[in-house]
Amino acid sequence: MAGSFRRRLLAIAALTVLACGAAIAAILFLARMTLDERTAHARDNVTREVERVRGALEMLPPAERSLPDRQSGELRSGYVGDSAVTDKGPFVAEALAQTTGGGEVVVLERVEGDGTPVLVAAAFVPRGGHVFALQRVVAGRETRGLRVVVLVLALLSFGLVVASLRTLTAVER
Repeated sequence: MAGSFRRRLLAIAALTVLACGAAIAAILFLARMTLDERTAHARDNVTREVERVRGALEMLPPAERSLPDRQSGELRSGYVGDSAVTDKGPFVAEALAQTTGGGEVVVLERVEGDGTPVLVAAAFVPRGGHVFALQRVVAGRETRGLRVVVLVLALLSFGLVVASLRTLTAVER
């Protein structure tokens, strides 16, 4: 009877670990999908912002073009003249270097030192200059909440395995 009880207790512990592991994997997958959706949304935002700023500047003569950098939440945009030395950051400088005289918008996805994804878009403005838009993709409240759930499930799984092993040790004595 002790052997049967032992097998049942170990089976319950193993099933608990499997169930918590599957839940953790599902939650991490959901968090990754959320980040991918935010990244796609940021890609659309920077592309639209570059086109909006470029459209506003195209009609102005080069001598009258000046636009202060605009910050709206995590989205930053602005205009850089041809002869201006820019200190807009390495991501913006890289995007500006990849633009051509054509009408296409260059979109780059980079990662900051802390792991935050950054999307940068840049385009050439006819008759001189470039426009850029930069957006950091930040984790939302729902993603931060998922991390707590993952931690609780992992601790719960560990606690149940420890309790099962202690019970098994007590029964074997």
